[in-house]
Amino acid sequence: MPTAITGSVPHAARSEDSINGYRIPAGATIVLGVWSCNNDPQLFDDPRTFNPARHNLNLSVGQAAVAADMKDKDMWTFGAGRRICPGLHVAERSLFLAIARLLWTFNIAPAKHPDGTVIDIDPDEVTQSLAARPVPFRFVIPRQELESKLTSLY
Repeated sequence: MPTAITGSVPHAARSEDSINGYRIPAGATIVLGVWSCNNDPQLFDDPRTFNPARHNLNLSVGQAAVAADMKDKDMWTFGAGRRICPGLHVAERSLFLAIARLLWTFNIAPAKHPDGTVIDIDPDEVTQSLAARPVPFRFVIPRQELESKLTSLY
């Protein structure tokens, strides 16, 4: 789920162009529809379902972003073309480390209703702003397990 749904960094057309029959005048503002690209059902089966298998594991985020084959271009969050984010390699590695540490440290589980049924989290419930994020939701981190893991570190 991209945080910058609209790509956040507008660009301008240097000269007049046309794409798929649409005229783009010189100087027109161009914004990459990151949300639309990441959720295109023609590129991805059931795009709103979390499915890591939709990504080519042989490509890094940077390689996928510049891939010539549209099926391999599975990460639009960092932009596209010549103006791709120059820090995407740092972001990819930082996210990997942060997520790996969270998964090592915590056994995160969904919160439950008093009757024991799981409280569902709607992945489409996000804030409406330039940088979207999930609305607050409930989850459980068992404290006893956390204390034993933290104690083993010292």
